[in-house]
Amino acid sequence: AEYHALTDLTYNLKKQKLPVKRGVIKCLFIIGEYKLFVFAAHLPGRVKDDAFSPTDKRRLEARVLRQQVNAEFKRNIDANILVLGNMNDTCGKSPIKAIYNRRFKFNKRLYDIRPLDELSTSWTHWWRIKDEYERVDYALCSFRTLPEIIREGTYILDWEKLDGLFSHRPIVVNVKPVDAPPIDMKELARYYPNCIYSCRAASINLLRKIGDVPKRGRKKK
Repeated sequence: AEYHALTDLTYNLKKQKLPVKRGVIKCLFIIGEYKLFVFAAHLPGRVKDDAFSPTDKRRLEARVLRQQVNAEFKRNIDANILVLGNMNDTCGKSPIKAIYNRRFKFNKRLYDIRPLDELSTSWTHWWRIKDEYERVDYALCSFRTLPEIIREGTYILDWEKLDGLFSHRPIVVNVKPVDAPPIDMKELARYYPNCIYSCRAASINLLRKIGDVPKRGRKKK
């Protein structure tokens, strides 16, 4: 295995060069002939602590993280990549979209694994002050890693088992360390749709089916 703490990463915001506050961890795990790159990040929080917008800082740090992933794709488009971390934002916001990068061709995107807990809910953080539950912690993977994710062994750790020690719930991801054939495109659309309206993925609304997409249309005047 290889471990790299990337602590010298920077980005530009309003003509100033700022450091990626917590850096990025990059690991390479080698099991036999199987190789898995794991990136871990902790993006800035939502509380403003300087002259810059926290959202802008998260978005730009997310781009830096994505650039590190892109560098591996440039070396090997079939690389097995797993991205983990507390991104401090919900899945529809610009920082997370910068990591997904769904505008890329399918084999360069990152896919949201969206683990669930025992109640089929996906929240990972409880904000005690406002009693709000959100999904801000993520496990994303590359296209070639998708068939190697053991879904039945991938989940959010039950809150009661943590005895209330943390405000974030850990995510457990199980990976079979064998290069598998690419996932079937129908299965890709079923389990990893480009929307959050998937019962198995993120919703507890049992009236929706896996792969359902939101209806779009102009509002009546």
